[in-house]
Amino acid sequence: MDRSNIIFANQKEKKCIDYSLQIRKKVAKEEIKKLKRKYLPLFLTPTKYIHYFFSDSTFKGMSVLKLIFVMLVLSILYLLTTPIVFIFRLIEIITGKKSNIKNKIYDIEASYSLGYDVTGNKTFSQLWDDKGLRNWGGGHMHLSGLSNDQQMDCMIYWFEVLYRKDKSEIDILIEQIKQRIKKTIGEFYDEHPNGHVLPMQVHQLLPEEIDKKYGNYDQYEGEAFSELKDDEELVKLSESIKNEYINLPTKYRVQKLLEAKKLLVEFINEYPQFNTDKFIINIGQFWEDEYANSLDFLFIEIIYPKRYRKRLIPKKYNEYRVFMHPRKFYDKYRDNW
Repeated sequence: MDRSNIIFANQKEKKCIDYSLQIRKKVAKEEIKKLKRKYLPLFLTPTKYIHYFFSDSTFKGMSVLKLIFVMLVLSILYLLTTPIVFIFRLIEIITGKKSNIKNKIYDIEASYSLGYDVTGNKTFSQLWDDKGLRNWGGGHMHLSGLSNDQQMDCMIYWFEVLYRKDKSEIDILIEQIKQRIKKTIGEFYDEHPNGHVLPMQVHQLLPEEIDKKYGNYDQYEGEAFSELKDDEELVKLSESIKNEYINLPTKYRVQKLLEAKKLLVEFINEYPQFNTDKFIINIGQFWEDEYANSLDFLFIEIIYPKRYRKRLIPKKYNEYRVFMHPRKFYDKYRDNW
């Protein structure tokens, strides 16, 4: 980033950076988890031993007899390997090897973090290089943990926010790029039957293609197609509920965004006792159930004052789960959610 032309991100850029940051934090969390698995603690309890070396799905579907046999084998392995693990880990600590895990965790978190400083160059590719999920080329290899799907998802969201265009437009552009790549590969092998080519991928070409077709995004300042007419709705909401309403575009987009906004407004209209700064209302989404099956359901989370005792029975909202947590519980555990 050219530090000589730095300004603070506007509202659209901030939405994009926030969306990118959510994905970065998720990937950083996985990278840290992988790092921690390389550092055995001095002592492993039997439960931690199993969780450390095996996933929860390992034992799913086992018969009772098979599970008993597996637990017996694991118990023997635990007794045999625990002293060895202890000795090796003690040597590592004494010699200073692998003892710098906190610094490494800090390095991972720092490499995936983002600020809201942007340049005056309002092109999609410039913002993507500075604040997006690019993980190839010089200066971007530290983001290697990001997948192509994560990059494409983020770019589509950015396109909708920055250019105020429908997703169908970028879908057409993506298809055109795919066809061009396919044609290029075909022509290469026609001329070089025994050759080998590694073409650029869609997520690598898309930012500059957006630049060519749509130009600078600062000329698109109309209202986003996927957003509701907010002014009328926001007047009715308390400050804390209003903050959640304004923040919804950073969590959802297109139809899911409309559903989330509609749910929040209708819920508050139905239960006006929550339309006060005493409460925090979050609209969340279930991603998978306890069996790792994909879900697409929103839920309502109410964080309430310590003295609030009345329980809500949402008859009208029985398709949404409603969670109620006291502020103390929320403040204690929210960083782990």
